[in-house]
Amino acid sequence: MSVSIRHRYHYGNVIINQEKVVQGKAITGVTIPALLRNGEYCYKPFGGVIDDDSVMRQVQRVKLVNLTGFWWDDIGMSEGYEIPMGHAVKGYLFNDRYYVAIKDDQPMHWLILRHPRS
Repeated sequence: MSVSIRHRYHYGNVIINQEKVVQGKAITGVTIPALLRNGEYCYKPFGGVIDDDSVMRQVQRVKLVNLTGFWWDDIGMSEGYEIPMGHAVKGYLFNDRYYVAIKDDQPMHWLILRHPRS
């Protein structure tokens, strides 16, 4: 399943898929950040999506941050889904990659009331 996401990186935007940077420049490549409990970021490669209803209990949940867009293609050109600034996206750590949790074909996200790095 090919998907792409927009990741806010140093006041700019980068569109990535599981394999490459599609648009923009980022020294982080296809890695995206998860927010750790101590407020630091941990970057790992973007792995794609996982249907939230099909996740096994032993898969670790993570809060993905700075994601602002989502597309059901690998180049970010179709009609996309906007994720508001200041929202965390539910994700999973599986095989040393971060996966975006989806429900009803949309990423699951919520407002972070106090973001430690903003």
